[in-house]
Amino acid sequence: MEIEWAKIIEKPEAKYKVDGNILLKYRMTTENLNKDLDLLRKKAKDTENQNNKQKITIQELQDQVQQFKTAAEDLQNELNSVINQKDSEISDLSSKFQTDLEQKNAEITKIMSELDNVKNSLTESQTKLSDTENQLNEKTSKLSELQEANAELSTKNQELTSHLEKIEPIINEANELKTKIEEIQKELVEKNLDISQLNEKIEALEKEKVEIKANHESEIETLKQHHLDEINAKIDEYEQKIQEIKDSYGLTAREAQLTGTEQVIILRYTGTDFLYVRNKPDEGIVLILDRQENKWLLAWEKESGFIDRRTAERLARSIAKSGWPLPGGGRVGMGFDLEMQGDKAVPERLLRDQHKYME
Repeated sequence: MEIEWAKIIEKPEAKYKVDGNILLKYRMTTENLNKDLDLLRKKAKDTENQNNKQKITIQELQDQVQQFKTAAEDLQNELNSVINQKDSEISDLSSKFQTDLEQKNAEITKIMSELDNVKNSLTESQTKLSDTENQLNEKTSKLSELQEANAELSTKNQELTSHLEKIEPIINEANELKTKIEEIQKELVEKNLDISQLNEKIEALEKEKVEIKANHESEIETLKQHHLDEINAKIDEYEQKIQEIKDSYGLTAREAQLTGTEQVIILRYTGTDFLYVRNKPDEGIVLILDRQENKWLLAWEKESGFIDRRTAERLARSIAKSGWPLPGGGRVGMGFDLEMQGDKAVPERLLRDQHKYME
C-alpha cells in the first residue's frame, strides 16, 4: 500500500490509514538514524576530549621548553660573569707586572747612571795617566840627555859634580812621577774592578727582568688556558642540555621552522608514532618523503621486529594517504605512493643535508 503523500500534504490534520509494515520500516529507520546520531555525538565528544588532552600536552611541552630556555639563559649569565671576573684578574696581573717592570727599569736606569759616572771618572783618570806618561817621557828624555852629557863629561869631575847637583832634583821628580803613575794604575785597577762588578749586577738584573717577564707571561697564558677550559666546559654543558631536550622529544631546531619546502623529510618511528628528525637515525625504522620522486620510502634495519615493521607500515600508509601535517598548517606528501625499501640501503641523495626547491 503506497502512502498518498499529496493528500497528506493538502490535509495534514486529517487521519489516514497506513500499513503496519511501513510504520515499522519508518520506526526502524528512525532508530537507526538516532543510533547513528548518538554515535556521531560520542565520536565528536571523544575527539573534543582528545583535542583538549593534546592542548594540555602541548602546553606542558611549551612550559618545559621555556624552563630549559630560562636555564640556558642563567648558564649564559653565569658564564659571562666568570669571563668578566677572569678578565679582571688578568688585568690586575698585567698591571702588577707592568709596575714591577717599571721598578726594575728604574733600578737599571739608576745603575746605568752610576756606571756613566764611573766611566767619566775612569776617563778623567786615563787622561791624567796619559798626561803623567807624557811628562814622564819628557823627563825620561831629559834624563837621557843628561846621561849622555854625563858620559861626555865623565872625564871632568868638577863638571860631573855640577851636573849631578842639577840631575838629582830631576831624578827625585821622576821618582815622584813614578809613584803617582803607580797610584793611578792602582786606582785604574780598582775602577775596572768596580766596573766589572757593576756589569755583573746589570747582567743579573737583566736576567731577573727576563725571568720575571717570562714568569708573568707563563702565568697569564696559564690563566687564559684555564679560563678557556672553563668556558669550553660551560659551552659543552649547555650544548649537552640542549641535546637532551632534543633527544627527549625527538625534536630539532629545524622542526619548528618546517614550512613544507624541504625536498626530503625524514620521520623516525618511536614505537607508537612517527616524529620529524633532521638526519636519518643509525638504527630503527624511518619514513622518508622524496618529493623529487613524489613518493614515501619506508626503511628499517635487519634487527627491527616484525610487529614494529607491520605497525610502522600501517602508520606509513595512513601518512602517505593523508600527508604529513606542518606546524604552520597544511600537509605535505598527501596521496603519494609508499615504497617498501626494507633493510636495503637508502639512496645517498636522500641522506644528504635537506635541500629546498628553487622558487
